Amino acid sequence: METPKTPEPQAQEFPSNESESRPTYDVDSPPFESPAEEPAASAVETEGTPESAQDTPPPEVEEPPGRPCPECGDLIPTDDAFCSGCGYTINTQQENDKETLRIKRELASITMESKKSSRFILILAVLFAMFGTVLGFMNKNEADKAYKAMSRLSESYSLPVNGKRYTVKELRKKIKQEMILIFATNYFLSLVMFGLYFWSRKNLFPAIVAAFAIYLAVQAVNGFIEPKTIYQGLIFKIIFIALFITGVKNALKVRELTASLAKRS
Repeated sequence: METPKTPEPQAQEFPSNESESRPTYDVDSPPFESPAEEPAASAVETEGTPESAQDTPPPEVEEPPGRPCPECGDLIPTDDAFCSGCGYTINTQQENDKETLRIKRELASITMESKKSSRFILILAVLFAMFGTVLGFMNKNEADKAYKAMSRLSESYSLPVNGKRYTVKELRKKIKQEMILIFATNYFLSLVMFGLYFWSRKNLFPAIVAAFAIYLAVQAVNGFIEPKTIYQGLIFKIIFIALFITGVKNALKVRELTASLAKRS
């Protein structure tokens, strides 16, 4: 019995022409586009778009807000540290707070000193009252002695006084007027000083200036009437004038600091 023969595998034949092994493309079909080529194509399309579609106007930039300069009134931008008009320095909020606190402390200190000047006006009011009382009673004692000396003389009798002649009647009238004038003048000045003292507690500057002017006027009148009174109590007069000058300076400083503090509030 014969065994069946296994068929031998036949070799597969491939086309010998190389052109037939290459794939063919349809001329009318578009070439294959890789993903890497897409951005280039879009860029070309963008370049071909009209310029009006690309050029959009930029957003308007608002000018920074500012505040008016306290010196010249020009507008100062918020970011600027100086005024371009006058060169005024703009401080930061922290610096402003420190400066405000410093002004308040200085104002409190000067106010305490100013109260001393106010009390000095009160002291002058008391001194005028005391001086008027003492001087008035001293003048009254002298007047009583003159009345007693003239009691034996007739009213028509004339007497020489300071190079002038007066009758007894005229002398009695003149002595009485001088006695009343001393009391009235000093008491009036005392009342004025009391009024200036109460005024100085609300508004020191005009009150102390008025008190200083009145004091100088009184000294000038006394020196004109009796020149020798200029040198009487000269040390006390110098002290009083120095206290008045200090009080005026303190009052001016209080006004300056108060105005500066009002601008910052």
